[in-house]
Amino acid sequence: MADSPLILIDDDWKKQAQQEKIKLAEEAKAREEAARPVARSSADDESPGRQKMPPATFDTLIQTMLGQALSYLGEYGDDDGRPVVSLEAAKHYIDSLGVLEVKTKGNLTTDEAAQLDIALYEGRSRFASVGMRSVV
Repeated sequence: MADSPLILIDDDWKKQAQQEKIKLAEEAKAREEAARPVARSSADDESPGRQKMPPATFDTLIQTMLGQALSYLGEYGDDDGRPVVSLEAAKHYIDSLGVLEVKTKGNLTTDEAAQLDIALYEGRSRFASVGMRSVV
């Protein structure tokens, strides 16, 4: 047999290339996960000075809308303690409570209906009172 060249097949480079490919894919996945925003629940939010959110209930919805109406009727002050009065904004929130009353009629418990009635009465009464003072 004549001198034929010796051919060596090295399978190690294939394994090494496959391992590098896997490592690069894992690094890319880790970078992607690190860049993704983390969803946090209110239970996770324990930073000082941060107020915990109340549960999303019908009562909370009513109180939030009434609170907004009252704030625009000067019930609460701004950052400097001065009352803010905007009859248009207050009317919007009181009217929204009225829409809620119409749209939920017959679907509320006795307590929920009473809460909504009280909120509407309070909002409308204060609106009339502030509106009368604005006219005079």
